[in-house]
Amino acid sequence: MAELVSLVETDWLLENLGSPEIMILDATWHMPNLGRNALQEYMDNHITGAQFFDIDAVADTKSDLPHMLPSAETFNIAMDKMAITNDTHIIVYDSYGFLSCARLWWTFNIMGHKKVSILNGGLKKWMFEKKPTTSEATMITSGQGYSSGFSANMVKSIEQIHQHINNNDMQILDARSAGRFAGKDPEPRPGLSSGHMPNSFNLPFNLLANQDGTLKNKAEIKSLFLASEINLSQPISTTCGSGITAANLFFALDYLGVENLSLYDGSWTEYAANIDSIIIKDIK
Repeated sequence: MAELVSLVETDWLLENLGSPEIMILDATWHMPNLGRNALQEYMDNHITGAQFFDIDAVADTKSDLPHMLPSAETFNIAMDKMAITNDTHIIVYDSYGFLSCARLWWTFNIMGHKKVSILNGGLKKWMFEKKPTTSEATMITSGQGYSSGFSANMVKSIEQIHQHINNNDMQILDARSAGRFAGKDPEPRPGLSSGHMPNSFNLPFNLLANQDGTLKNKAEIKSLFLASEINLSQPISTTCGSGITAANLFFALDYLGVENLSLYDGSWTEYAANIDSIIIKDIK
């Protein structure tokens, strides 16, 4: 049952399409430099019955950082508007297969909503299999009474990250590309130095998925983590550029049954801009 809750297949969703017990959410998000509009793409084509979840809007909009976690109150209001209850089985997907869907999966989990699944392969696989999509708006009736239970241990602040680095008591695993991690390739956000945190490890998030957007099997995923030299029995905090793909590593670790996991929400966008941060480059 644990696997069913965290990852569901397209055939399963097709069989359960229209069920009042599930809510499908399109969590597609694009890097700002791509110039793509995820909401417009949703309006043009989405899985029948899905609603769009705007990761940038249901967030801490007072922060200078992008898509930081919303408060429990903000999240509750959004859930009520989408007619989501605490008992709803949430199915999240994105157009890539395995990218921003993991961020929304993590957000639901940190808010105490454990009945949430990623659609394996997302819209990419769904469309390849010619399963039903639509451009019609999903009609819902607003609900009321959603209640979040925030799990503070699942997220790290920059102060906590600096402390863990100083104490060397937390494994930090970075989801960015090897070139950005090494400091050889530029960051997509202007003005940010590339490189990495002291004693951190690297596993580019895209290695976790197959070409069709589905997640690799557990044996393959475990071998990738072991190759990154991470100790799966010790605490791990995941990070990336802005807190999106760090959730992909978090999901994959959780999928393997690894415990003591957290995610650094501000990630490299916050860390590299902070005057107290130490940046390591592996340029030879």
